[in-house]
Amino acid sequence: MGLEIINEFRTSNLPEEEMKRLVRSVLESEGHRGKEVALLLTNDVAIQRFNRTYRKLDRPTDVLAFPMADDEEILGDIAISVETAERQAARVGHPLETELKFLLLHGLLHLCGYDHHEKSRGPWEEKERQYLDLVFGSKQSLAS
Repeated sequence: MGLEIINEFRTSNLPEEEMKRLVRSVLESEGHRGKEVALLLTNDVAIQRFNRTYRKLDRPTDVLAFPMADDEEILGDIAISVETAERQAARVGHPLETELKFLLLHGLLHLCGYDHHEKSRGPWEEKERQYLDLVFGSKQSLAS
């Protein structure tokens, strides 16, 4: 169990082992040990289609999370637009690999039930900091 990566975008230099460690750490800490997460790395066209279908927003986005309620083995699916991730990485000045890990963490927090859209972002920000410290050794924020 852990992380299954579907790399439609054919991203090279994918930090696959680091991403798997991130998923294991978050799942264990959040009480989801043994659950599986699928990660789709795709493009803006595909993620815009998902965003339009599931969120009624007809535009590309960086990451979408799809929790699997009541599934004993699968926590959920995460989709990341590599094209959007590339633009965001360039804008903030870090490598694409780092941005992909940030977005994966963002999606994982959603799958674990945290929501940054709520009025009180306290729990989201606490978890964000906790896992950035644990996995990346950084106080950096995921705001993107």
